[in-house]
Amino acid sequence: VVTHKKDLADFTPYLTAEGALRLDALLADQNLRLGVASGRSYGPTIDAQLQTKTSNLQQVYQAESTSTLLKMLDHQRFDYTLSYPSEVVYYSPNHTDLQFYPIEGNNQLLPGRLSCSRDPATDQVFADLTKLLRNNGHSKVFRDSYERWLPDYLIDTYRKMVAELKPE
Repeated sequence: VVTHKKDLADFTPYLTAEGALRLDALLADQNLRLGVASGRSYGPTIDAQLQTKTSNLQQVYQAESTSTLLKMLDHQRFDYTLSYPSEVVYYSPNHTDLQFYPIEGNNQLLPGRLSCSRDPATDQVFADLTKLLRNNGHSKVFRDSYERWLPDYLIDTYRKMVAELKPE
């Protein structure tokens, strides 16, 4: 969940002791409006909650929905949106005025993927890349690169989550 730091008091009642937001309770508050990208999946847990509570939900129908959502948040068209912290830092020039909250029960890292046209040659390239990256200790390079796109206050949380990952 992403909102303005100045609106902290509006979200405090929905925070757990660990600092995660109880999204189901937040969605029930008709005074707080949520902006989401139409057609984007936010994962099974969040998607299920969005389907049951929609009266204070504003959907954006654009190709650059993340950028648009953050601009609309800046213009107070709604009170909060859903986005990854790295997206917020990348797309919002005002990201230092925004606050990211993890969602209770949704604290797993999602695996990243690369993709392109499917054919035997690209399948082999991806198999070779996967083997190379797993065997040559490049993980730290990728973690460090990703951390550059996180707000400072989330880096320790991200590192803990990475440390808890089980190797594939």
